[in-house]
Amino acid sequence: MDESQARRLVGFLQIAFLVIGLFGLDGPFLSYHYERQNQTFDAACHVFNEGWGAVLAPKVSFSMAGYEARPFTVARQEFPFYGVLGWPLAKLFGHPAAVVRLISMIFALCSIRLLFLILRSWLDPGMALAGAALWSFSPMLLHFGQVPMPDIFCTTGMLAAFWFASKNNLLASSGSFLFAVLAKISIIVFGLPVLAALLVAKNCKTIPEFLRVALCWGAIPLLGLIGWTSLEFIDPNTPWTIAKIMSGRGDVHDLFTVRFYCFLFAILIPYGIGPLGILGCAVAVGKKCAPQINPGVKWTLLASNFLYIIFVVRKIPEPQYLLPSLAWLVLIAAFGLNYLVARTNHGIRWRVGAVLLVCLQALTACIFAGDLKASRVPDFQSIQKAAALIPPGARVVVAYPFYGAGPAVWLHHNVFAVNDAATLEADLPRLEKNGFSCLVLMDVKTRTKSVSKESMLAMLASICHLSRQPVTGRDPLLSDFTLPASAFRQYCDPRFPRIFSGNLIIVYTLSPPAAPIH
Repeated sequence: MDESQARRLVGFLQIAFLVIGLFGLDGPFLSYHYERQNQTFDAACHVFNEGWGAVLAPKVSFSMAGYEARPFTVARQEFPFYGVLGWPLAKLFGHPAAVVRLISMIFALCSIRLLFLILRSWLDPGMALAGAALWSFSPMLLHFGQVPMPDIFCTTGMLAAFWFASKNNLLASSGSFLFAVLAKISIIVFGLPVLAALLVAKNCKTIPEFLRVALCWGAIPLLGLIGWTSLEFIDPNTPWTIAKIMSGRGDVHDLFTVRFYCFLFAILIPYGIGPLGILGCAVAVGKKCAPQINPGVKWTLLASNFLYIIFVVRKIPEPQYLLPSLAWLVLIAAFGLNYLVARTNHGIRWRVGAVLLVCLQALTACIFAGDLKASRVPDFQSIQKAAALIPPGARVVVAYPFYGAGPAVWLHHNVFAVNDAATLEADLPRLEKNGFSCLVLMDVKTRTKSVSKESMLAMLASICHLSRQPVTGRDPLLSDFTLPASAFRQYCDPRFPRIFSGNLIIVYTLSPPAAPIH
């Protein structure tokens, strides 16, 4: 396969990826990790509506414990790129959900092209195309590259920084890495392989040369980070920063639990590189078949991924955090597949085996991408009906498994989330004083609910798209806040009048009903 054919086929991969992403373009965010999707979308909407004030101090519409007096939270986890990049489009055309999805897809398409170009530095066009295809149809990219998640920004910025570094373009590499760390500061450890690639490209031989290039390259990301973090004086007391979130999560003992490594395996293999990728990585590791990569670059890649998993993923074991590592894993798999193709007799058995593996790869991608894209909110129509009945401007307490980003967007109100009935009873007087006037019980699917046999079977059935009716008539993956026997219902039903009751959502008013007019 020549260069022009490979580039055309990469374009075909990008078109196929784009077509998949156009389904449900302007719909609500209900798929896997909808909470983080809605948080990112909410921050973008604040920029669309409020302008530069919501850029300098990014806002989301849920309130946090200890900060209930505020009808918003300042979220300094990352720079609000979705808001800034989508602002003109949202003003011109409206449809903010479609705008943020399109922005994600544009960056995912760039990442496909960048991975092809990086692989092309070492491999022939056909094998670089194979690596780009592995990346394009990875379930993780098919999902997180088509919804508003900052991880696709930081991953694309990281790949761009590495590509420019390998081409001896210091300024473009440094600027790309600034974009990556502003999108998600946890990506900073991947500056090691980027800098190593730049030092190799510049053929640095002495310590002064190393230091000069390192300082020049690092100056732009460092100054950008200092400038961004210095804006915290605008709202120094916000609880929603990456440092505060990470300080309260994870434990070193997690490194010695089976559950942590099962999580890594599940995300990087079935939801990541698939059977072909496993084969490629196994061959690459066993045969040490990447001599084209400079040893310094190779070892910094391994070290940075190790450090990233130890210090970031261990703290926040969420699938989207593994997207950068997945990109490097695809690179390793491409080298292994290249070794197999170059050293295998291409007889009829080999061809049949290759076709079967490709079919298995496609089947795996369909199953696991479908699982990630499936709705976790079974009765969204009832949520929309309930939202229409909540008085304009009302602040809402919501019984809900997570921190409230989803309900804030779905209900179009400021919310405060609780997941324990005793906490609700203790906090409710204070919340009412702060202006909360409605209470919502909402059930959604959550795979962290339990590890019972019934819930595990239901999880497996949902992944494989099997219809399995539980014995109780209720999906075991659903939270249980609206069940008649729940502690929330036992507390709320005798005390507050209902204004809406749906299948998986109940709305109460905390204010006493107005006296009738005679």
